[in-house]
Amino acid sequence: WAPCKAAFGQDAIYQCCIPKDEYKETCRSDICVDRDSDCCAPEGEKRGCGIAGYHPAPDPTGKSGWAPCKAAFGQDAIYQCCIPKDEYKETCRSDICVDRDSDCCAPEGEKRGCGIAGYHPAPDPTGKSGWAPCKAA
Repeated sequence: WAPCKAAFGQDAIYQCCIPKDEYKETCRSDICVDRDSDCCAPEGEKRGCGIAGYHPAPDPTGKSGWAPCKAAFGQDAIYQCCIPKDEYKETCRSDICVDRDSDCCAPEGEKRGCGIAGYHPAPDPTGKSGWAPCKAA
């Protein structure tokens, strides 16, 4: 099977964008970098965030990607990755696409969507689809 761009053209590749003035989410729990990348880091375990500008912060009400975290280590072990709103520059993402294969490759007729409220499908003239063969192109 050919890469998305080769098979369907650059117009088939999209991304999910949100206008900067509509951006309200300053913390995320999907980019944690710890032993298991699950936002559960008990005392002594290194915490980090996978996108520049984001910093580990306490998550007093959130849940870890590892369900038993709170019971095993307490709420203090659960963290999130935050960025001050005025430092936020990333208005488009390619990791929340909702299409047939959730790969940001949706040729004409295939429904496009975004997995976080407020984000909308937009053309991605320079990006690549999350579809593995497309990344190789």
